[in-house]
Amino acid sequence: MLARVFENSESECKVPIRFVTDGSLQNDVRDDIRALLKQPTLNNGKKLAERLRGVSTGKSGLGLLFLMLGQEGVQHKLVLSRFPADEGILAERKKGSLQVAFVERAFMKNRSPFASAL
Repeated sequence: MLARVFENSESECKVPIRFVTDGSLQNDVRDDIRALLKQPTLNNGKKLAERLRGVSTGKSGLGLLFLMLGQEGVQHKLVLSRFPADEGILAERKKGSLQVAFVERAFMKNRSPFASAL
């Protein structure tokens, strides 16, 4: 599922991204992205994810964020993809009966991403 999101990002992620600055060439977000590309560590990914969480409006609800890194030739590629949380149903057999429970904030394998950027 994630491979498909990564592979199709060139055509499906038409999200314009602009680095707004005060006129200088310094931009902290751009630096965070470059640091992640240069050194793909959990700390560098977490720093970028926390920055995004800090500016989220929360309107779209809880989501699971994936940061996918790759390289095509000499060009590096970073895809950020967020999948929605949904309500799931857990059904288990218990002593000849079926016990059913609702699971809140479950991430479904068959759900499509609701926000992706390349």
